[in-house]
Amino acid sequence: MGHRFAALRFVRKGAVRSGGRDDLWGCGEDRIGAKPLARHDRRRSTGGSAARGRRRCRRQGRRAHHAGRAGGARTSLRIRGDRRREGHRRPDRSGVKRTLVAAVIAVLLVGCAGGDRVIVAAGTTVVDSGFLDAVIDIYESEHPGVEVSIVGDATSRVLELGRRGSADLLITHAPDQERQFVDDGLAYRYAPFVDSRFVIVAPPDSGLVGSPEQILRTIARRSFTFVTRADGSGTNAKEIELWKDAGIDPAGRSWYLETGQGMGFTLQVADQRNAATLAELGAYLAAAPALSLVPVSSDDPRLVNPYHLIVVAHAPNRRGAADLAEWLLSPDGRAAEKRVDQELFGTIVYEPADPKP
Repeated sequence: MGHRFAALRFVRKGAVRSGGRDDLWGCGEDRIGAKPLARHDRRRSTGGSAARGRRRCRRQGRRAHHAGRAGGARTSLRIRGDRRREGHRRPDRSGVKRTLVAAVIAVLLVGCAGGDRVIVAAGTTVVDSGFLDAVIDIYESEHPGVEVSIVGDATSRVLELGRRGSADLLITHAPDQERQFVDDGLAYRYAPFVDSRFVIVAPPDSGLVGSPEQILRTIARRSFTFVTRADGSGTNAKEIELWKDAGIDPAGRSWYLETGQGMGFTLQVADQRNAATLAELGAYLAAAPALSLVPVSSDDPRLVNPYHLIVVAHAPNRRGAADLAEWLLSPDGRAAEKRVDQELFGTIVYEPADPKP
């Protein structure tokens, strides 16, 4: 591959088997529209009803970022693409997904009563990679009585959950959207968390090479299939920015397919279609053993992907969220994050970010 991604090794423990393939990103899907499976829980069994209750809450939270698929993932991309070319509008299922995610959060609030519960809403990339789950496992083991439930969704919807007071701590990676949230006075604390990278991935024989602009211009010139999340995520925001830098508007092109879904699902669709897509590095590495796609983009500085922590000012459990954020940014938290990086990927993929002066 000619760059540093070739040196990364893929270490994923507790993968779920589905349809004869390893489900490495927690989607449990080997075809478009398959039902999601719960991610394997890495926590050791400690016995007792309290521990079982904490595990149940975590499983409910981990499934939350798949809730929206009930509202339309069974529609094939071929049909959706054909309908766009025939002038039909793609159905707006965002309201359905918002309702389903809200319902999951309501279940968390009711079903996980007791103890010090913190609801974390995070971008699907850092959830699909397994990184956040593993770090939170360590936090819970060091803080008995604290229950953390993770809801994964696109950054735009994560911030909306924060606006509604439905989550305590947000982990996002769309700086422009985050700044608006902060400017509106909705953040009790806003701090850099970790930095990862975006990568353009494609089939190994695609012939796509060069800078992001060169790759995207080649894709447009050759009508090479490109799969976009089109879901308001931080990854989608970066992709739109890169298309603008390349001077291309891909909307409506026959080779530009929308999933409206998270990172793991979009990677799978791109793999099935022998297509290219923009991916977050950690989520890609988690899925890589089950994919034929390889990174084709260079180490361009514009592909740096900063994540931030936001403690919601009017959060139901602001104290618990502030304590968790403090730990994540502390020497103990940073050590845990680096340890998880090594265990999952064999290298540092989520680099602890330098605090602002």
